Amino acid sequence: MNVKGLLVLDAVLAEFEQDILNSIAEELRRIGRKVQLTEFEYKPFYEEVRPYVDAIYLEGSFVMLETSFHDMDAKNLYHFIEDLEINHRDLITLLHFLKVIPGNNKKLGSYREHCKQEYIFYGGDNTDAWICVCGNHAEREGFSSCDLDGNDMEPDIGSNWDGLYRCNSCGRLIDKCSRKIVGINSNPRTEGGS
Repeated sequence: MNVKGLLVLDAVLAEFEQDILNSIAEELRRIGRKVQLTEFEYKPFYEEVRPYVDAIYLEGSFVMLETSFHDMDAKNLYHFIEDLEINHRDLITLLHFLKVIPGNNKKLGSYREHCKQEYIFYGGDNTDAWICVCGNHAEREGFSSCDLDGNDMEPDIGSNWDGLYRCNSCGRLIDKCSRKIVGINSNPRTEGGS
């Protein structure tokens, strides 16, 4: 068993917090407006502060929450984390809730879903001539390298690419080595900016 030291775990936690804040900010950019927390199934904050948190919005690059605390009307989401008013699982829930809110262009957030176990086919004897379950192949819409969520990613050296491709027709995510379909993202973020 590989046990990580305290400094390593602290660095991993700090990186997670920054990554989740960046992802939440990206969803708020896509949505393009202040989101009332009444639009969610519930407010993913600790019970003591839940009644005082009203809306989430982007102010510059900061994720802010509109509040009704007696001493402040807005608070940075990062300070909720620092003050132990939201836990890390609830941050993920908050991101899930934002992904299902349509943006100004009516598009939902990029989201990977599970799908039944399937495999893509080969075109004849050529193992590089993939044919997706939907019928797409390289001469039609083709395939794009992607990250674990199905969003565009270049397979550069040192990029932590996991060997996944996305069908540019149906959004199925394909493991390069096994040809197994591991998920689907019908609305991925692409190089073109969607």
